[in-house]
Amino acid sequence: ILADGRIFTMDAQTEVAAFNANTGDKIWRVELTPDSEEKGHVGGGLAYEGGKVFVTTGFAEVISLDAKTGEIIWRRKLEVPLRTAPTVRSNRVYALTLANKLFALNGSNGQTLWTHSGIEEPTNYLGGASPAVDSGVVVVTYSSGEVIALKVENGQQLWTDSVSGGRRTNSTTTLS
Repeated sequence: ILADGRIFTMDAQTEVAAFNANTGDKIWRVELTPDSEEKGHVGGGLAYEGGKVFVTTGFAEVISLDAKTGEIIWRRKLEVPLRTAPTVRSNRVYALTLANKLFALNGSNGQTLWTHSGIEEPTNYLGGASPAVDSGVVVVTYSSGEVIALKVENGQQLWTDSVSGGRRTNSTTTLS
């Protein structure tokens, strides 16, 4: 991602780095693989707001970093690995897990504000669309095909739709 004249990256070893956007010089780097885990994972991503870089990982963590120094501000372990980059708006971090659960976290300390669950599937795709946020509404797309709009302040459902066909099948049978 690009913010405040810096390029922020995350690699498959969960190393997050900041580079000067004009010169390409490395400003800082931080390794975020938990001590209890093997290096390398799939999933997660980066977002930026208010001088902070927010990181989601395949190790089921959401992490807030100081964008100037790379120092960890807070680190939050969730139940299941994350599959998309977080979305951050107005000091709220929206993180989507592989189990189709959306977490709304406080951007200052990582505490859960609310959660919402979609239909959990036995087989899931890695990656996906990050939640979209605007005008007090967060729209989340789950791997089940559900598209759901929620109020940002409390997670109350506003509407729901589905982009999957009328006949529900197991994801394993539809992968090509």
